Amino acid sequence: RHRVVARCRLRVPHGAPALRLRVGYWPPELADPGASITAEVLALHDGGSETLLEVPLPIVPMESPELLRSFPPEHSVDLSHLAGREITLVLRSTRQGRVQRNPFAYKSFSLMWIEPRIE
Repeated sequence: RHRVVARCRLRVPHGAPALRLRVGYWPPELADPGASITAEVLALHDGGSETLLEVPLPIVPMESPELLRSFPPEHSVDLSHLAGREITLVLRSTRQGRVQRNPFAYKSFSLMWIEPRIE
């Protein structure tokens, strides 16, 4: 199991704010059967934490061409209950199973947070 975490502190705007983003990954050359990666978005506030989004993704090796042609769907998370509050937004990925990149690849395997924004 491998976990990567990014945090950012922000004040949620008033009105009807929403966090919009896509999650995906560039497929590895090889992956253990059953390997997966889970994208989680959490909000830390008032001494507690709240899971806002959890997206489990099976890891499919490079040989799966339909994965390369598809664009991940956009997720929208309602933040109106946090409007006006200061929070720490946590983007966390947890990988289960092993993956192997081509040794000539310029990047290692990781989850991609695509176009995250608060509207």
